[in-house]
Amino acid sequence: MRALTPTLTIVLLFAITKTPAFAHPEDPTRNSHGMMAKAATVKAAPAETTKDPWAGRKDLIQPPKLKPVKALKLPAIKRAKLANGLDVLLLAERDLPLVSMQLLLPVGSIDEPARKIGLSPFVSSMLRQGVKGQTADEMSMEVDAAGVSLSAGSGYELSRISCGGRSQYLDLCLQKVSALVTSPTFPAGEMQEVQDDLKGSVKQLRDKPSSLAQAHLSNMLYGDDRPAGRPLTLESIANIKREDLVAFHRVFYRPNGALLVISGDFDTEAVAAKLEASFKDWQKGQRPPRNIKALAPRKGLSVLLVDKPSLSQSFFALGHEGIHRKASNLDAVQAMNYVLGGGGFSSRMMQVIRSKGGKTYGVSSSFDANTLDGDFSVSTFTRTEETVNMLNLIRAELRRIATEPPTGSELDQAKGKIAGGYVLRFQTGSQLAGALARAQMYELGDKYVTNYPLRINALKTDQLGEAAKSVIHPDDLAIVIVGNAAKVAPLLKAAKIDFEQIAYTDPISAAERVAKLKAEGPITPAEKKAAAKLLKRALKAAGGLKRLKKVKTIRLSGRASMGNIKGSYDSISRPPAHFRVEITTKEMGKMVQAIAGEEAFIAMMGKKRKLPAALLDRMKLLVWRDPILVLSHAAQKGLRLRPNTDGPWAKDKARVALDVWPAKSKTPVTLVFNKKKYQLVEIHFIDATGAKRSSTLTQHKKVKGLLVPHHIAINSEPPQIIEISGVKLNPKLSDADFIAE
Repeated sequence: MRALTPTLTIVLLFAITKTPAFAHPEDPTRNSHGMMAKAATVKAAPAETTKDPWAGRKDLIQPPKLKPVKALKLPAIKRAKLANGLDVLLLAERDLPLVSMQLLLPVGSIDEPARKIGLSPFVSSMLRQGVKGQTADEMSMEVDAAGVSLSAGSGYELSRISCGGRSQYLDLCLQKVSALVTSPTFPAGEMQEVQDDLKGSVKQLRDKPSSLAQAHLSNMLYGDDRPAGRPLTLESIANIKREDLVAFHRVFYRPNGALLVISGDFDTEAVAAKLEASFKDWQKGQRPPRNIKALAPRKGLSVLLVDKPSLSQSFFALGHEGIHRKASNLDAVQAMNYVLGGGGFSSRMMQVIRSKGGKTYGVSSSFDANTLDGDFSVSTFTRTEETVNMLNLIRAELRRIATEPPTGSELDQAKGKIAGGYVLRFQTGSQLAGALARAQMYELGDKYVTNYPLRINALKTDQLGEAAKSVIHPDDLAIVIVGNAAKVAPLLKAAKIDFEQIAYTDPISAAERVAKLKAEGPITPAEKKAAAKLLKRALKAAGGLKRLKKVKTIRLSGRASMGNIKGSYDSISRPPAHFRVEITTKEMGKMVQAIAGEEAFIAMMGKKRKLPAALLDRMKLLVWRDPILVLSHAAQKGLRLRPNTDGPWAKDKARVALDVWPAKSKTPVTLVFNKKKYQLVEIHFIDATGAKRSSTLTQHKKVKGLLVPHHIAINSEPPQIIEISGVKLNPKLSDADFIAE
């Protein structure tokens, strides 16, 4: 258990407290993973006409002529299907005493619930944290001692469990892979580390302009209603509970539709005989269908300027809808994109924008082709003053690829790299097995892999030209620019480009930004009337405003738990600025956190530390959110009140919510009531770390006429529960009671 930090105790205290890439050019089966502005017409810059200094030279080294390519030859492959529906592909190669095992499952972020983005990687990361009869440390010791690698991960459409090592440990790999899919324990004590990793990726995103631009582009292209457009957020990570991990695994980690591929040094018949026994406990099940439609064509330009004042460069991510994995012109699009911007220094964009134009160090284009949808995007960066020129150059090259299709020499370069270098992707049996496995999962077949170089080599220039005309749309783009808005905005305005401007700290989700603007905007008379009516009902249900106002001090006692750590709970409060909580556990002894006027401190393990002045306002808000008195605090004159109709309660029709802005607070506290009795059942707020938190209030009981929740669950890290057994209203409290050690 980590030492209890100030951040953690603040939450505890009563709640008073893709980089998208097209199927890889050398391996077609590999796949990584605002309010719209008015369309603008940007005049394309003329193409550079600098004289080529190498033209006409006879002493330059000439590239070798293309040689005929051949289809890949496959070794002997054995396929089977187990009784539980698991498909098996065995590819034996006895050259080296090594074995590799990959289990592919048709589950990924595409299957995540809207409010729990990050659930799929969370589940795959937790598989290695323990299985029935073995902890994470015990498992690691066993596989490390054998020199075996064991890992799990997830992408957009597929998840994978891999194991590999010396061939003598094939049985160990079978045992571990089977255990990860049949009996993971998802220990609550191991969740914190995985949560921290996911949160770290969210926080780091703001520091990487190119990644931030890509995240905004995905949201612009796919929207908040589609899995590919939903951003990972601190809130969505906090929403994920252990029961979510268990349920997701139970529903999606099923053998039917999955594929086990084993390659390397082993006896095919001997291994095949072991498979039924190894996976006998893995039962088939029905997965929910994926109802994803192809992206609708964009119309016009939508420009989003993301203001990051510290930047001296502008980072671009722009694109539109693309093609899906089974498109008939997939190969032609792939080769065309190599010429356009996917071929490194050989591509037109690099030659025009970097080599001749000197506008950037790098620019690239890519297609992300999924099973059901896909997109096209361009990524680059340039000096701030070149922002508009860069945009013009990119759009000019997008136009030129259709009007001036790839030449014979450009096509030859593409063929040489894509088809000629294709065989280099399969230098080991596991690489070939992986490609065949992905092709099977995507229902493409072995010939998709083996005949790929033949198909690329057979392409003609007119096919690439037709592909460009059908899939490249320079006048219908979503454009994201991350840069210094104070300098970039005037350039866009001068070029008569309409745009929407946001801060780099604003939500990536366009829907969240709209909700934020709505929440912070002026409150209409109708909203004021509805809010006052709702608060009046809630006050009546709580025992009445007069009775609440008579409460000046409160003492609570009971039990508290933080994950697996449990202990006694005692707190005293005297609004508006005095509060103290003591939690005593067997593991950590007595822990104290208190605020007394303009001073605050924590004490634990025999040490007392004064909290910085910057935390005082947060601590006072903690007192303001007291579940017993928060309604009387909300009734104070001069506060902003507005009905909240944007949360999940808007759809279930069993709850109703009210936003309340405490004095001097820029963010509201959301109070959620049940519609039947108007009891306060949830409090949503921003904690001291800036993360969204909530407290769920249940087991309401009357105490001297006031309705008091006796069970409080806080969605902190780790999850925290407070069970109240004793409530005293208006006990005598002095300043000394709050600062006593």
